[in-house]
Amino acid sequence: MERNWLNRTRRTAVRVNESAFERLQSIADAEQKPLGECCRDTLIALASRRQPSPVEFGLLAEMTATQAIVTHLLCTGGETQRHPPKRRRRSSIRPTMKSTKRLSTS
Repeated sequence: MERNWLNRTRRTAVRVNESAFERLQSIADAEQKPLGECCRDTLIALASRRQPSPVEFGLLAEMTATQAIVTHLLCTGGETQRHPPKRRRRSSIRPTMKSTKRLSTS
């Protein structure tokens, strides 16, 4: 019996269709590894990824919101400086009740 020199005692198997197998084989060939080793390394790397904590999710949300607010402020601030508000002309102001009485009594 062959001795397992890397102390790998457990096996796992995956069934894939022909196109997926060819894709996996091309990836393994590009990395110059046997297909089994390439799949094993990928599975272990994927399984050992640490998931972000709820606090990290909250911080990311706060940073994204702050970035959106700052971007909005910068964009709207630039628009008002480029196009200052127009002044109303004197003739465009509607007459009030007092000014219409003056006009009618004269």
